[in-house]
Amino acid sequence: TRPKKIAIVAMGISAPVFLKEMFGRRLSGDHFDEVWAINRGVRAVVHDKLFVMDDLRWLRKKKDKNYARMLALHDKPIITSTAYPEFPMAVPYPFDAVMEFIGDDVFAHNTVAYATAYAMSIGVHEVNFYGCDFVYPDGRMAEDGAQAVSYLLGMFKGLGMIHGLPNATALINAN
Repeated sequence: TRPKKIAIVAMGISAPVFLKEMFGRRLSGDHFDEVWAINRGVRAVVHDKLFVMDDLRWLRKKKDKNYARMLALHDKPIITSTAYPEFPMAVPYPFDAVMEFIGDDVFAHNTVAYATAYAMSIGVHEVNFYGCDFVYPDGRMAEDGAQAVSYLLGMFKGLGMIHGLPNATALINAN
């Protein structure tokens, strides 16, 4: 698909903002062309695509069998590192095409960064980020990938793309 306006929704601290905004947008008719959930957002977010860049077989064998079972039964496209037949909705991430488009390998092993770069490569005009926070208010926890996503958001601006961030996020020090 080639959506023009999307939401990327992870499960960070600003994710509830998405739920509040979606309620109002659906009522007003102003909504996203697509919603892309990140990883375990599959359980909480109504979405059009799911991004899970962890190896799905590894998830099943080593990490979380219940989560992997849910992914095997999922009914929407799962953009992932490697597609396996036991995950029928899995679609391989187009690494070469995306890296050629952005001219860099800045993914930092982070699913939000992969989804962001993919959005750029397919010509999405506006990306709104929810739950993609990386740094949490108490300062005790931070996730890798914030720098990669911030770098890609700088590229967004240079390409004339728009990114939206909720007030509750720490991404690019928005809050």
